[in-house]
Amino acid sequence: MSTRLVLLACLAAGRAIAGGKTTTEDVGKKAAETAETAKKLIEEKKDDFETRMQRKVESLDRQVKELRGKVEKEGHKVSSSVKKQIESLDRQRDDVDKQLHRVKEASGDAWKDLRSGLESAVEDLEKAVKKATK
Repeated sequence: MSTRLVLLACLAAGRAIAGGKTTTEDVGKKAAETAETAKKLIEEKKDDFETRMQRKVESLDRQVKELRGKVEKEGHKVSSSVKKQIESLDRQRDDVDKQLHRVKEASGDAWKDLRSGLESAVEDLEKAVKKATK
């Protein structure tokens, strides 16, 4: 993506040069505009990622809530292993929440470094929920 932005800045500068009225101020202004556009594109992708992860987590939360309801309803009939699975799900959910918060707080490209960790944590939580609800 950064290559495209550089090309766009060069094209903009080239157009200004072709008009014969290019100044360093013009080039600087175009570069700043290009950088701002790039920042907005990055932020939009970050927002999309956050929304997607948040929706997955909310879905998993509903499934865990249903499982808790069954456990409470069944009471003594539920094995201790199921109760331990729910405790494990709670710990995993806390980890996902912390990672999601870090992504939300990250600026610029920094969130990309956190992306794979969050995706992995959500995937692990999905697998654990699936296993617990069988």
